[in-house]
Amino acid sequence: MDDQNIQNEMISKEKLIEFVTPYYKNKDIMHDLSHIERVLKYVSKLVKSIDYKVDMDILIYGAYFHGFIYNSEKTIIQWLQSQNMSQSMIKKIINASRESQKDEE
Repeated sequence: MDDQNIQNEMISKEKLIEFVTPYYKNKDIMHDLSHIERVLKYVSKLVKSIDYKVDMDILIYGAYFHGFIYNSEKTIIQWLQSQNMSQSMIKKIINASRESQKDEE
């Protein structure tokens, strides 16, 4: 993933990584930041291979926040607000982050 994927009102990748790193510091290899990078790499390839419009910004944030959304949702929201993220974008990001943690029905 490169910074071109984080556009418009999106926060730079460096700021995003800086914010999420402490939450993944003690996680195993299956749940650390390298796992998120691998998932995003393959999702990006998949999205490019289909003719379907996907908001990659929402997917990127959802991926980075999904590992700690339930324990730190208020902190995530406050951080996004401090980065001047719009309320509508914050809502989409939080929903995507939560959705990735739901059990299949």
